[in-house]
Amino acid sequence: MKKLLLFIALIYSTFANAQIEFAPIGAKWYVTNIHLATLFTPASVSTFVCTDTITKQGKLCKKIGEVLAFYQEGKKVFYYSEKEKKFVLIYNFSLKKGESWHLRPWGANGGFLKDSSKITVDSVYQENILGENRTVQLITITKYPNTNPVLWSKKIIEGIGNTLFLLPGFGCCEFPYVQLRCYEQNGKVHSFLNSNQICDEVTTSNKDIAANNVQYELFPNPAQNQISFKLENQEFQKGNIRFFDLNGREVSSFKLFEDQEEHRLDISNLQNGIYLWQLVLDDKIRQSGKVVVLRE
Repeated sequence: MKKLLLFIALIYSTFANAQIEFAPIGAKWYVTNIHLATLFTPASVSTFVCTDTITKQGKLCKKIGEVLAFYQEGKKVFYYSEKEKKFVLIYNFSLKKGESWHLRPWGANGGFLKDSSKITVDSVYQENILGENRTVQLITITKYPNTNPVLWSKKIIEGIGNTLFLLPGFGCCEFPYVQLRCYEQNGKVHSFLNSNQICDEVTTSNKDIAANNVQYELFPNPAQNQISFKLENQEFQKGNIRFFDLNGREVSSFKLFEDQEEHRLDISNLQNGIYLWQLVLDDKIRQSGKVVVLRE
């Protein structure tokens, strides 16, 4: 009986510690891309593909796109910083609830910023994605005082990475923030979108705006928990302002009143990230833009 129990424990341990390959050749990430320096440019879709292997400092890495190189060691994944000529720990899927690591945000110049944030694992569970049971970590990001905040989502998936982007960004207008839309591997696609959205096209954009010069103010931007929205000399029967994440999912909506010039919008339910907004007056989209939610 003891031998049977030991055998079962061994089998369980083997499956529990099974390594999911990060970035197999041919894997593709579809991401929503947006550049904050041009706030009113419509979002677009970029793809990152693992095309080959490449050797860095004697280690065999996976090459994603033209410049990204990742090295896997068990359940740890490192990014090779070409600027710093060293490996930086990005993911650690061996960590359990309550454990943490430190992470520096990635700069637009290809290097990492000096200061780091603390990444703490809040919970861990298994999820079957594309036929593989993958470890999923839900995390909390703690920004240290006087440092750049890491802009990353709260979900990390083994073999795929963070559901915002592979590397952590930071809160400034130079970084092309993105959001994971779909992940493709061996000809199979896992979508993080609504059923009516497709991987390679952003359906919420400025092209649907009715021809009209609407005078408005939206501030502050970036925002934390509240946004003020002002409409000047605008007549309408019904109006609202709608917020979408970068995958086109509506995440919040507020009713507007014609006799109220300034509307204060409670956005405390929105996580850190970038959102698209649409001003809809009498069933027509009259204006749209982007807003950043960034809390320390």
